[in-house]
Amino acid sequence: DTVIEELLRMYDGTIRQADALVKRLLDVVDLSSTLVVITADHGEGFGEYSRIRDDIRIFGHAYGLHESQLHVPLIVKSPSQKSGMRKGGLASITEFPEVVKSHLSETDATCDFTVDRGYASTHKVHYSDELTAETSKNFDGESYALYEFDGNSIQKHLWWDDTEVTVNFNGDQPSIQDGGGDVRDAFDALDEVSAYAGGDSVSKSTAETLEE
Repeated sequence: DTVIEELLRMYDGTIRQADALVKRLLDVVDLSSTLVVITADHGEGFGEYSRIRDDIRIFGHAYGLHESQLHVPLIVKSPSQKSGMRKGGLASITEFPEVVKSHLSETDATCDFTVDRGYASTHKVHYSDELTAETSKNFDGESYALYEFDGNSIQKHLWWDDTEVTVNFNGDQPSIQDGGGDVRDAFDALDEVSAYAGGDSVSKSTAETLEE
């Protein structure tokens, strides 16, 4: 627990450092003509107990699908936006390309990252060869999470090693019950998505702006 507290203090320090760097960037950007999106690729576990295995605690982000790892910051400001609001639905940063496209084509586009369904999965543990066999067996196998939003509340269906639970986020504290969200069926229904090769070229003026 002492080590966790020390790590948390260090992590808080890196958050303050990131805040300062973001401020430096925003101080030199023309906010009247810039879409600003601040987000993250993942969070970190600091000893939270697994939702599906109460004997497992989550550290880092090499394994697990806990909210501490998946519920990342998402702060958005449109060029014409003058006031702020907080949305409570389900959002996904997979919508980032569509949000950017909408601003390229519309004068007063909305920043809509909301989705009805969200998917997350993890397939291996990094450095598993450094763990003992007794320890590594706790983290073997694939795990999947399916998020669903019905307009009022968010449910997370979590599957690992043939065990499934449902986490309900409709109060101050999440409640957990036996699963029934057909997580594997939902993932099996997803189309294969090939890696996107190539992309739109960047204009000379944009390249110069980025370099500056």
